[in-house]
Parts: sequence; structure tokens; C-alpha cells
Amino acid sequence: SDNIKKKYHEKYKDYEIEEIVQKIIDRLIFIRKLEDLELEERKLDQLTRKFSDKTIYYNELKIIFKYYHEKYNSGLFGDNGDYQACDMIDVGNNVIDEVITGMYRPSGGKIEYNFSAIDADILGGIYEQYLSYILKDTPKKAKLEGGRSHRKEQGIYYTPNYIVDYIVRNSLGEYLKHKSVEEILKVKIIDPACGSGSFLICAFSEISKLVSKKLEKGEKINNSPVFSKYEGRLNLNQKITILKACIYGVDLDKKAVEIAQLNLLLKLLEGETAETISHLKETKKLLPMLVENIKNGNSLIDDNKTDEKHSFKWEEEFKETINYDKDGNLKEGYGFDIVVGNPPYFNIRTNLVLQKFCKIKYPKIYNGQNDVLYYFILKGMNILKETGYLGFIVSRYYLEAESAKKIREFILQNGEIKEIVDFGNNQVFEGANILASIAIVKKNLNSMKKNNVKVIKFKDNEDMDLRENLSKNNPYFVDIINKEQKSLSSDVWSFYGPEFGDIIKKVEDKSFPLIKIAKTGAGIQSGLNEVFVVDSNTISKYNLEKNFLRNYVKTRDIKPYSIYSRNLKVIKLLSSDKIDSYPNLKKYMLEHQSALRNRYEARKGICNWFAFAVPRNLEIFDSSREKIITPIYSTSNKFGYDSADIEQNFLTLSDTAVIQLIDSKYSTKAVLAILNSYLMNFYYKKTRKLKRDGYYEYLSKTMETLPLKYSESFESTVNPLVDNILILNKKISELGDKKTDEVVKLKKNLDIEITKINQEVYK
Repeated sequence: SDNIKKKYHEKYKDYEIEEIVQKIIDRLIFIRKLEDLELEERKLDQLTRKFSDKTIYYNELKIIFKYYHEKYNSGLFGDNGDYQACDMIDVGNNVIDEVITGMYRPSGGKIEYNFSAIDADILGGIYEQYLSYILKDTPKKAKLEGGRSHRKEQGIYYTPNYIVDYIVRNSLGEYLKHKSVEEILKVKIIDPACGSGSFLICAFSEISKLVSKKLEKGEKINNSPVFSKYEGRLNLNQKITILKACIYGVDLDKKAVEIAQLNLLLKLLEGETAETISHLKETKKLLPMLVENIKNGNSLIDDNKTDEKHSFKWEEEFKETINYDKDGNLKEGYGFDIVVGNPPYFNIRTNLVLQKFCKIKYPKIYNGQNDVLYYFILKGMNILKETGYLGFIVSRYYLEAESAKKIREFILQNGEIKEIVDFGNNQVFEGANILASIAIVKKNLNSMKKNNVKVIKFKDNEDMDLRENLSKNNPYFVDIINKEQKSLSSDVWSFYGPEFGDIIKKVEDKSFPLIKIAKTGAGIQSGLNEVFVVDSNTISKYNLEKNFLRNYVKTRDIKPYSIYSRNLKVIKLLSSDKIDSYPNLKKYMLEHQSALRNRYEARKGICNWFAFAVPRNLEIFDSSREKIITPIYSTSNKFGYDSADIEQNFLTLSDTAVIQLIDSKYSTKAVLAILNSYLMNFYYKKTRKLKRDGYYEYLSKTMETLPLKYSESFESTVNPLVDNILILNKKISELGDKKTDEVVKLKKNLDIEITKINQEVYK
């Protein structure tokens, strides 16, 4: 790209040059693949050897490109549209020599690369790397569109092959059981966010293998000249027929669509010979461009006014397959048989145009905070014919998120859930920090569903081989759970084995929710914590007025039972405060005035420029009564006790949640003991939403339904134990990192008190 930029920086923008480079690389990879499949002679290898230094190598390369365009008619080597620029530039000989040499062997190496052994989705993998590179090289203010749109930015992640194989096998494979060849050739598979086509390649391969197996056993197809003969393997025409009849895809990224078409073409040519390719050209049966099968568009938006460039009308683009009645429902006999894929994951709040459209178009599941994957599930089910299969890998959050209640209800009403694979905290997508799950659903509009849902639930294990255990289901790494679908509701889908289920039932039986005796809420939203939280040096430097300073605690200092103060303060300023009366405070805030005024709430006039953005739950923080504080994200239950005395009485910010009892019949310390117990920690992890890296959310909506049981005898027993724990924690804290016999003794006594509390909670 540097070589091209030097010559053409005035004609092309940097991102356009990067795309030209990517297109040239795609062409070279395509050529190398066919060379190593022994379908073409090694013309690239000859290029730099055959000619003298006076030859312009790139002009010779253009001749090779023209040859491939005439022979394969794939579009990749065409001279129209985006590809035209590839043929209107020159590239230096040294660069061409280095690139082509590097495509045959590593620098300084003697062993050659074998492109025929490389994965079918090679172009997709290269494209992912290109997108990562181009994003780093693109100014943040630049908008990447179409082929330049960064798929990671859109919440799209490259799917590992073993996941693709598993989904295709358990959706398409199940659907094709007991079908004849004639029936199989009528099956239509679509990936509505197909990317570079990995799911479609796998589906094509699966169908081809099954058709070949049935033809080998002597099964015949009526009125089909293409399949009248079978000579031990599918011939090229037969594979083309399968591909064009069965495989479909849509993607928002035009470049990805082109790559998907190319990948399928390469898959088509695997196992062929130069002779069959030559014969194909002679008989003028050019290879398919698949423009009617793999299309560019926005699978979710069918309104030109909303998205003029990418609007996609399913009933127009796939007329033979999609036909709706006046109510927007599929007419009988229409629809795809299989919907598979890895739809994008992002909250639609980040895309206001999409959010507005979804609110009107998809009211059944809209609630303003949905992930876009929910709409792909809905769209996938809606374009599926009755008894068809949907197989998606998606973020596992839909199993437990409050915002997913409507999509869970939609799935239960419209589908028969065959299988759910919950990968838990194990990472499927390398470097993506997305927690994933697989859903296999058979479309079934019958309200009376009697099926069992098979749940494969992975245990957390950093050293686990996901591929191996997905196929073998080793009980050391995986729990297999069978659950009746009729037992599921729109509430959280928490799956656990029968031994855990009994415990959960015991905990919930004859209990009452925390909300019955307590108020829960989030901490204050300052809008700019780095200004509102101050240390002793800042307080001293500005001589800040002390009546506006409140005790503050960082979330890492909130532990089970105890809260450890680092002498930090939070400036408590409300819009109603007269800041002019406090010159030192005003001087400090004025130094940060620009950033404070730039907060959303300040710009909208919701708060004064110097005040808290959202001063919520002040009635709790300003009260002189004890309370419980917890981080809103934690790997385990960490409920800390705030006595409300002068050393504590914390005012915390939006990274915490706060609980305060409203019924004087109950003791805060006794409730604290329940919340920090091993049993409630177990219960929380089994019934609440797992976030990435093993974290759980501790929010009002997730805590207020926690089941409690209570008695006066329990209170009288555990309150002294809690007091002892608070004293022991304080002593241990004062000793710091000292490793003395006294510290060992204190920690041993602490464990004894905690064990006693756990025994009381178990009772």
C-alpha cells in the first residue's frame, strides 16, 4: 500500500488504496488456491522469473487477471465497479516480486505453502485481518462504510470452524434425516448475516456429502438430467446445481458478500481437475456468480426511507421463497428450511436509526434496550417455514437479561427448542470477550409443546478444550441437563442439574423477596467521577469546604461484611446548592468547568454545571441509619456493612448499589449475614446473569427478588457473629500485610465465625 500511496495519493484516499490492496490480495489468493488444487498452472511463480527487469510485472499480472476473469466469470477479476481501480494502477516490480515470492514460501524458507490444505474460508480469515489493520490505520473521525465497515465495530465475530460444523450438523443435519435426494435438493438454507460464508460453505458441504451418499446407494431422481448419472462422486454440474438451488445468504457488508461468493466458488472447485474446468469453459457453462443467492443488504430493515443504501425487502429479493399475507405472516408453503449463522451483537441504543425502526417494525420484542441479535432471532424465525430449523451462535445474555424477556417469550411461542449450549465463562471468540451460547430451535407454532430441551452447560475451566468437549460432553467439563420446555417462561432461563434444582427450590420455598423489607438502588451518578472524588492532597490544596465532603469508598474496598476506607471523599454538590457562597469549592470546580459542562445532563439542562448529574437515592445516603453497599459488578457476593457513624456513612457512586431496610422488625446485620452466606452466593450464581470474566450484576432488579427466610432466633444468633467478623476484619486491616502469628490467629477465628453463620443460614 505504501508503494501505491506514493504514486496515487492525489487520486485515491488512503482507505481506497487499502481496498485496492485487499482486492489484489484476494485475487492472488484465489489464483494460488487454484494452482495448488492443480486446476491451473503456476503462472504467478513464472512471472518474476520469466521476464527481465525492463518488464513491468504488474502489466503481466493484469494479463493473468484477465485470463481468470474470462475463464471463471466470478466477478473478482472483473473491470467494473470497485474492482476497476485494480486495473488502473501500476505497482513497482520489487513489491510484486516480494509479494508473489511470499505467497509461495516464507521469507528465507525452502518449504512451500500449500494453499489446497488451507481452510475453505481462507479469504474470510484474510479479510478479518485486513479489517483489524485498516481500523488501526484509519482516523477515528473517518466513517467506514460498506466494504470498509469494521465488522468488530458492528459486533460481528469470526466463528470457529468447530462451532459452524456443530450448528450445521444439529440443524441442517437433523432436518435432512430421512429425506430423499429429490427432497434434499429442494431444501433452502440461508445465513442472514453470512459474512464471508463459513456457515454456507459448511452447509453446502453437508448437503453434497449426503446427496453423494444416497446416489451411491442407487437412489434415483426423477426428471433430472443433471443427476441421471453418478460416477462415484458428484461432478461439477451436480455441485453447481446443489449450490444454486440450496445455498443463500445476506450481509450488510458488500465486500463480505463478494468474499462469500468466492469462498463458495473455491469450495465448488475442490476435488476437480484441470480437465473438467477446461471442459466447462469449452461448453460455455460458466461458473455461477451467485448474485441471486448471496446478496448485499440489511436483513432487518426493509424501508428505503430508513436505509436507502442497504434496505432489503425479503419478498422481492427471494420471490420464490418468501411470500407474506396481508398480516405480514408467511403464506403456507413459503419460507426457508434452515436459518443458520452468527448474527451481530450490539445494543440497538448505539444505533438510533435502527432503534427507531425496530420500535415500529418489531413491537413484539422491542423494549428500547434490546441487543440487535434478538431481532435476528425474530427475523430468522419469521422467514423459516413451519418445522424448519434455526441454528445460531449468539451472546448468552439473552438467556438471563431482563431486556430479553420478550424474545424468550417469542421463542417459546414460536419454536420448539431442541438444544441450548451454554459456554458459560469460557471464551469461544478469541480476544472478543463475548460469552456465547448456541441455540437450535425448530419452528413450531403449536401452543402445546411437549418437548424436552437438551442443555449442554460448560463448567468454568481456563484449560478446557471447547472443541473436544462440545463433541464428547465430558462430565468433568460439561453438565447435560434435560428440561421440559413447558417449564420455561419469559423469566430468566437458568439451567442446572436436578441436584442443584432441589437446592434452589428449598431456598425459594416459603421465602419472601428482599424488596418486601428493603429499598434497593444505585449509587449517585456524578457524570465525572475524577472531578467529584478527591483525596487529602486535593482537599488540602484547595482548602475545600468540609461540609460538602462525604466519605467515599472504591468498589475494590467493599468486601463481604466490611468496607475499608482509604480516606477518599466525594464532593456532594446538588443543583440547588449556592456554589458562589463557597469560594474554595467554586475555584476547584471552575478548573474543571469545561469537562463538567460537557456532561450530557449539564448540556441538556438536567443538572447545574457543577452538580451531580443524577443525585439518586439521597434519602438513603443522607439518612442516619445503617445500610448495605455492594459493587454492581462482582465475581461473588460482596455485601459490606455501613454503620452510618462518622467513620462510615458513605456516599457511593454509580459503580455500587445500596440496600436499606424499611421494616424495623428486621435486622440489617442479620440480612447482611444471609446475603454474604455461601448459600446465597451459590443461589445468586445459579440464577443470575453471568457477565464476561466471571462477573455478575448486582443491580436493584437482580437483588430485590432474592429469597429470604427469617426468624428472631436466627437474628439473635447471627448478629453477635457479624459483630465479631467486623471487629476481626478491622484488626486484620490494621495489621496490613504483616505475616505474623497474630494475623494467622485472627484469620482462623474469622473463618470460624463465617462457618457458624453459614451453618445458621443452611438451617
